[in-house]
Amino acid sequence: MRYLSDVKKLSSKLLRSHLLLYALAMLLPTLGAKARAQQKQPNVVFILADDLGYRELGCFGQKLIQTPNIDKLATQGMRLTQHYCGNAVCAPSRCVLLTGKHPGNAFVRDNRSTPPEGQWPIPNSEVTMFESFQRAGYVTGAFGKWGLGGPDSSGRPLNQGVNRFFGYNCQAHAHSYYPSYLWDNEKHFALENDPEVPGHAGLDGADPADPASYNKFKGQDYAPDRIHTEALNFIRENKDKPFFLYYPSVIPHVALHVPDEDLKLYTDLGWKDPPFTRGKGYGYTPHYTPRAAYAAMITRLDRYVGRVLSLLDELGIADNTIVVFSSDNGTTHLGQEVDYEFFKSVGELRGLKGSLYEGGVRVPTVVRWPGRVAAGSESNRVSGFEDWMPTLLDMVGSVDAFPAGIDGISMKKTLLGESQAERPYLYREFAGYGGQQTIRVGDWKAVRQKMTSGKLNTELYNIAEDIGEATDVAADHPEVVQRLETMMKEVRTPSEVFPLIPIDAPVKQRNVAPLKKAFISGEGPGWRALGKNDFTNVNCNKDTWHWERGVTYCTGQPVGVIRSKKTMKNFEMVCEWKHKQKGGNSGVFVWATQASIDRLSEGKGSLPEGIEVQVLDLGYAEIYLKGGKNRKADWFTSHGDVFPVGVTKMKPFPPVAPNGRRSFPSKNLTNDVNQWNHYYIRAVNGEVRLWVNGEEVSGGTECAPSEGYLCLESEGAPVEFRNLRIRELP
Repeated sequence: MRYLSDVKKLSSKLLRSHLLLYALAMLLPTLGAKARAQQKQPNVVFILADDLGYRELGCFGQKLIQTPNIDKLATQGMRLTQHYCGNAVCAPSRCVLLTGKHPGNAFVRDNRSTPPEGQWPIPNSEVTMFESFQRAGYVTGAFGKWGLGGPDSSGRPLNQGVNRFFGYNCQAHAHSYYPSYLWDNEKHFALENDPEVPGHAGLDGADPADPASYNKFKGQDYAPDRIHTEALNFIRENKDKPFFLYYPSVIPHVALHVPDEDLKLYTDLGWKDPPFTRGKGYGYTPHYTPRAAYAAMITRLDRYVGRVLSLLDELGIADNTIVVFSSDNGTTHLGQEVDYEFFKSVGELRGLKGSLYEGGVRVPTVVRWPGRVAAGSESNRVSGFEDWMPTLLDMVGSVDAFPAGIDGISMKKTLLGESQAERPYLYREFAGYGGQQTIRVGDWKAVRQKMTSGKLNTELYNIAEDIGEATDVAADHPEVVQRLETMMKEVRTPSEVFPLIPIDAPVKQRNVAPLKKAFISGEGPGWRALGKNDFTNVNCNKDTWHWERGVTYCTGQPVGVIRSKKTMKNFEMVCEWKHKQKGGNSGVFVWATQASIDRLSEGKGSLPEGIEVQVLDLGYAEIYLKGGKNRKADWFTSHGDVFPVGVTKMKPFPPVAPNGRRSFPSKNLTNDVNQWNHYYIRAVNGEVRLWVNGEEVSGGTECAPSEGYLCLESEGAPVEFRNLRIRELP
């Protein structure tokens, strides 16, 4: 009996052992999976709003616009209350973010378009955050607005470390939320908007009080929805590997385009919401309820953020994903479209988009990393966009992927709740909007404005005591001013492409000294050819213009123009031209107004209003004089006059036409019919100058407008152009 009892005990022990081994065998794969998950590098999701102001989120004090998902994100992570974007406008701000260099060392320092599509490209020598993450073993994706190099440039996304791109390459293209296409890697992805809704257009005489007048600005295929879907797909497809997702949304940048179903939340509130009609001829597309539209756009962006967060939860990767939300600059200054006073968009701060005062560059920023970044925490440590590259690489354990020469400082200690020294300084410069420069050291902030005019006056503010930058205390602290001025000089490098006048280039360079005898070839850095894809027809026939083997042919019929696809501000242009019959007439409009182009598109009139450079054959004056007794050709010449058309204005260089509006050529240099003539045109900061066959002959200053469309004119006679080339300038 005892033997049997011992056997039973032994059997029971063996059975328990087997059961334990079986349980361990079943548990090991699960434990292994968890261990592997813990060992996997954390994912990074960086969501960037476009022109979202410091006080436009509920978690940063907004009272009228609903942002529940981002507000919840803030309760789960840390708010950065003194975080600064890279610059005061889109492209240079994104360059700082993606290269880790402050604006005094970053390559792109202002917005500059490169028609037909794209912005000034970052070169191959720049090391981007995408390339650094790839080096650390990550798959990278960018979904939204790029703005750092056109489709055929060194700056295009797939050339800068992006594995997957979907969205807008060009920020001007992104002015429409209902375009005809987006970029899918390096191919067009067609959208179902036929016709596409332009980003800039007017009511064309329709009744501004009738809601139906605004229907033409509503499309079918909302581009942000497409972008959002692809961003979610990227997360799903890469959930089992470390990924870096950059999600630069176009929202809430104008135009005010948002599906009607989103408006009701705000139109039901009974806001007194006067329509934006574009009555003054500038801005984006009109909207019947602009306040409701702007609020609805931000709430829609908030919903996109919520869906990203929900997907991370659904896939079980939320705890292993760092999420950052921020904005590329402050609220737009276009107050007729975005009522920043109604929304208190920047609160107590001074300045808006385009300004280096706080309201233009201090942005709402939230960071979440469950279990690592304390929920509901806040930091007022000064930081900037250049800090994100080293911070994120540090947080994922890849400090060896830091590029050389960056200005960013890792914020890892701050985000993880550890003490961290103050930033030694935060420097910003902006060649646009009159030229600006700032540096912040501790609570002191030095500001320079209107530098392009030669002013180097330094304002000084104590941000801790005067967050609204209302009281300039420079006179009371000359030693602080001197120290900060010295630092502003020492911490930057000059830029030939985006010079900060007058530091990098003297003011007089804006008013170019006359060239004596010189042909500008249009070759060299920044120059590119103009072709068919750079222009769109306004009111000519389809066969009026055609391009063949580098030559642009115009029949001259009917009278009308083709325009550049985008407006231009500062540029230089070369072209050769010849008329095919005696008495030919044509022209180049350097700055044609949007309002006049709109009228031509409606069939009202034949030629635009703007600043015109005459393209006139020698026989024109002869034919004109024969047309009647006592007629004098005293309002034009055949040698290249420059003049304002319509309501536009210009102060002409001498010699001046009898009517006081035209700049007559100082020399007669034009060749005869069927002979090529060479024009070099320089249009910069409201000043136009014309060189004919190698010599400067005419021009003017104080042009209004000083920005607009570049147009080629068809005016009754066949004309040919060749070697059309352009270089856009700061």
